[in-house]
Order: sequence, then structure tokens, then C-alpha cells
Amino acid sequence: MYLNNAVLYYKLNLMDLSDIDLAMVSGTNFNLHSEQLYISMLIIHSRLDEVQNILDSPSNGFTKRTRNDAQLSVNMLLRKNIVIDTTRSTYSTQIKEIAEHYEQAPHHSPVLAGLYSAAVPGLGKLYLGYKYQALSAFMVNMLLAGQSAESYARAGPRSFRFIASTTLFGFFYGGNILGSILSAKKQRHDYYKQLDHEILDFHTTIVGKPLY
Repeated sequence: MYLNNAVLYYKLNLMDLSDIDLAMVSGTNFNLHSEQLYISMLIIHSRLDEVQNILDSPSNGFTKRTRNDAQLSVNMLLRKNIVIDTTRSTYSTQIKEIAEHYEQAPHHSPVLAGLYSAAVPGLGKLYLGYKYQALSAFMVNMLLAGQSAESYARAGPRSFRFIASTTLFGFFYGGNILGSILSAKKQRHDYYKQLDHEILDFHTTIVGKPLY
């Protein structure tokens, strides 16, 4: 009863009421459909600790596929290492595909990206796989560096022209380093966020889309 009410409130976008009824669900006497509903509702409501407690309990009685899908979902949402043993375990096709993508997440180091950009402007972006941004960063920094060198040669180190061009070069050079560091972090963050949406879509499909 409480589970059905929680699902109904969820479909009506009444998340607070859905969460209250979900908290009232107890017992382990679920059929295949209701156990999938229950686990999916907990994951949708971000109650991952409860899901893990259920999975850790030897008496939960859930089917192997439900347990495996739930464990993979929790581990990926919590950014934990995962192990897919297709020889012994059963998974839903969609969750298995998401898990395979999860294991292929970009592992570019923000520190290395910054160091590469410091050594050669644009090299950090190339390390991240952004070829056009790398070429653009290299050309702009080389152009500004050339202008600074020319200003120094023609007007001297105390001239406004040299100071202005050097300041502009320093701004772009430092920005290139910082941009590479942030890009490395954002690349990984965005990749995981997309997988999070796919995981939640999987469990939302089990529960059913909200009515509006």
C-alpha cells in the first residue's frame, strides 16, 4: 500500500509525499515487480544508503538481477569502482551498457593538463582531446609573445607598449593554464553527470514517467 502510494505521488510530482510513504515501506515480501519498484524508487529519491543496507542484508530475498542492477547503480552514483562479472552475474542490458561506459570515463589529470599548458600553450588542451582549442591557444599565445618580444626590442622594457603587450600575453598565458585545468575537471564531471541521468532514466522507466 505505502509503495503504491509512493509511486502514485511520484507520478504526480508530489515528491515530498512520495518520500514520506516510501519511508513507511517495510518487510521483504516483494514480488518481482514490487521489488524492482521499491529499489528504483529509493534510487530516484537518492536514498542510496538505504539501498546499500538492503543489498548488504542476506535476508532481503531480492532476485539476482535486481540486486546486481541496484548495486551497480549505487556504486556508479557514488563514484565507486565497479566490477562487472558477466560470467557469473545477471544484469539488465541498459545498466550493463551504462557500467561499461562508466569504466571508460576520461581520466585526464588536471595537474598534467596545467603543466602541459605551462610548457607549451595549447598542449594541455591537446592532451584533453580538444585539437581546435589547442591550435587556437597556441596561435594566440605565440602571437602575443611575438608582440611582446617586438615591443621590448623596439621600445624597451619600460615602455607602455611593452608593458601592455606583456600584460596581455601573461593574461592569456595564465588563462590558458587555468582553462586546461578546469576543462579536465569539467570533462570528467560532465561525463559522469550524463551517466547519472542515464541511470535515473533506467529506474524512472521501471517506475513509470511522471504524469506531468
